[in-house]
Amino acid sequence: MGQVIDEAVSRFGPEFAAGLGSAAVWRNGEPASASDPIGEGDELALIPPVSGGGNVMVGEMVDALSEAASDAECDVETSVERLFRGYRLQRTAPPVLAAAAALEASGIEPQYVTTGGGSDANAFITAGLQVLNLANGTERNHQPDESVTVDALERMLQVTLGIVAASAE
Repeated sequence: MGQVIDEAVSRFGPEFAAGLGSAAVWRNGEPASASDPIGEGDELALIPPVSGGGNVMVGEMVDALSEAASDAECDVETSVERLFRGYRLQRTAPPVLAAAAALEASGIEPQYVTTGGGSDANAFITAGLQVLNLANGTERNHQPDESVTVDALERMLQVTLGIVAASAE
C-alpha cells in the first residue's frame, strides 16, 4: 500500500501529500496503514476529512491514486460517497444568538470560527434542526494526549444552562 501512496505523493507533490496527512487509510473496507501489503483484488481507500467544497480535492486524490496504481502495475477501483454536507449558520440564526448570549453571560467572548470535518451537527442540520458546535476548552484535539480541564467543563455547564434559558425565551 505504501508504494502506491508514495508514488502518488512523488508524482503530485506537496499539496497531495498535505491532503493525505489527515486522510484515513482503508484496505478492503477496514482501517489499515501504509505499511500493509496490497494483494490481488484488494481495495484501497484514502478518506480525506472534507466537507463542503472538498470535491476538487477528492477528484485530484482519485486521479492521483489511479495514475499511481497504474504505474505500480496494479488495479485500483474508487468510489466516492458524500457522508455529510457542510453548513454555515448566520450570526443572526437563533442557535447562534442563544449561544452568544450564554457565552457572554458566562464571561466568555464568543469567537465565530468556521471549521471543517463532520460532527453530529451535520446530521441534525440535514434533518432540519438548526444546531451548532461549541468548543469546550479541549486541548490537543484528536491526539493521544487530548484533555479538558475540570474548570473548562464547569464553565461549559454554565454555558449550556445559559443556552437552555436563552432558547426558552
